[in-house]
Amino acid sequence: MSVQDITKSLHPSVEIEDIGEPRFSQELLLGYQKSLCLIIPDWYKEFLTIYGAPILQVNAQKARFDCVCVFDLQDSKGYFQDYNFDDEVFKGRLPIASDLGGRTFFYSERDGKPGVYLTYAPLDEECLEFIAPSLQSMLFEGVGLSVC
Repeated sequence: MSVQDITKSLHPSVEIEDIGEPRFSQELLLGYQKSLCLIIPDWYKEFLTIYGAPILQVNAQKARFDCVCVFDLQDSKGYFQDYNFDDEVFKGRLPIASDLGGRTFFYSERDGKPGVYLTYAPLDEECLEFIAPSLQSMLFEGVGLSVC
């Protein structure tokens, strides 16, 4: 199964672009595929491009985001990647929860609208306990969920 096949099976509604050879082994990817979760607000879906399973990466230019979170499956850490944006953009863009049972949540917003959340675990009630109450309510009000 290719990286693109894995990603497409996880997130069938997003566009996949081939960026060449996977960074990690297929065995590692297959081990992670059932623990990946991507949550995307419906109004952003048309702009999103996922660049394969080794690194889930949102294209900042297409998505029109003011910040981007990239996850590296090898060390299970989330970090921000700058797409020619001023450093001011990243101030205050911190994980809203991290290292809670191996789950890490990041939050981004543009023009006051919710952005993208990424986590390594399926979003269940236990996960929701760690998300700010205001974000919990939003998750149940039309935010697109893609949970494996």
